[in-house]
Amino acid sequence: MSYYLAGGLVDQVFCANAAILLNNKALIANFAAGPRKPESMIYMDYFTDHGFNTHMTKHKLEGAGDGLFSHGKRKLWLGSGFRSDAGARSEVKDFFQMDDVFTMQLLQDKWYHLDTCFLPLGKEKIICILRNLGSDKKLTVIENLRISLGFPRQFQTFHIFAE
Repeated sequence: MSYYLAGGLVDQVFCANAAILLNNKALIANFAAGPRKPESMIYMDYFTDHGFNTHMTKHKLEGAGDGLFSHGKRKLWLGSGFRSDAGARSEVKDFFQMDDVFTMQLLQDKWYHLDTCFLPLGKEKIICILRNLGSDKKLTVIENLRISLGFPRQFQTFHIFAE
């Protein structure tokens, strides 16, 4: 296994950012952060060597840090703004052959990845920091999430608001 480790890559321990995985497909991270860029080819080699169909987006996309599934992996949420580009959405949709791919713009750099401020839980709950997700109109954001995902009117959401 040491073949896939490289000296000096101190952020390699954040392995969720390596790729977004679905079935036998691995969408390899295209890192924005300079110190992480060399990791991409290591992850490409690892997943290819282990039989995955691999692809790296042309746009910046930092793996599962900015790509979270919900609804039994039938819907995918992408973060954009600090480390990942909204333009990656079309590449993600094509690679995974998914229609339900949603982009959430991140607004505050202290939550630079989607997984730091947004967590889908099952089919009816989301934990999120709304002030970081594209609008200061909290009820509008929740209603748009509910409608876009086809959640029933009784959709429950837990809110964590940042100061």
